[in-house]
Amino acid sequence: MGLRSLIEMRYWLQDFADRRRVAESSRAELDADHARRFRELVLFAAKHSPYFAEVIDSQRLDPQTCELADFPELTKATLNQEFDRIVTTPALSRQNIGDFLENSGDPTELMDDRFFVLRTSGTTGDPTYMAYSTREWIRGCSHRNRVVPGIQWRQRVAFYGVVHQHLAGVSLALTGRRGLNQLFFNCRTYDVNRP
Repeated sequence: MGLRSLIEMRYWLQDFADRRRVAESSRAELDADHARRFRELVLFAAKHSPYFAEVIDSQRLDPQTCELADFPELTKATLNQEFDRIVTTPALSRQNIGDFLENSGDPTELMDDRFFVLRTSGTTGDPTYMAYSTREWIRGCSHRNRVVPGIQWRQRVAFYGVVHQHLAGVSLALTGRRGLNQLFFNCRTYDVNRP
């Protein structure tokens, strides 16, 4: 087992423990935790995202007291137009993600060996890109355990759809083939475009 697998296993185990902590927390404890985490996110975005730094400044928001409702809605159109100013990692840009997606047909391949990258199909306009660090991806995927609690060994999962692009459905389904998840899931994909 390589270093990456060990790091991913640690993230999954942390999230399993966090899910248990959340399940046992009172509403007041959850509200306080959400408020604290939101403030940390606002401070991080103010420091690392030119777009959000500008929003916080123009709206005269105090990161220590602001609430989600204080921010303007982030539409898909704004995300596409302002992507390079919104992202908080200089390694990501709309152009380099587009270049990566143009050359990668494997939804399990990480961009720069660091980022899970997804795209929308673009059927309603320009495709929208999303990029996640391994930590962020696992945090999002671990929510499955709230819906299907408990450990089930080698649960069978089938995904039927477009499987040779970095679309959300197939990327999420194939997370079951990574690291620790292989113990719990037996994932198969079936391409809707192939007979």
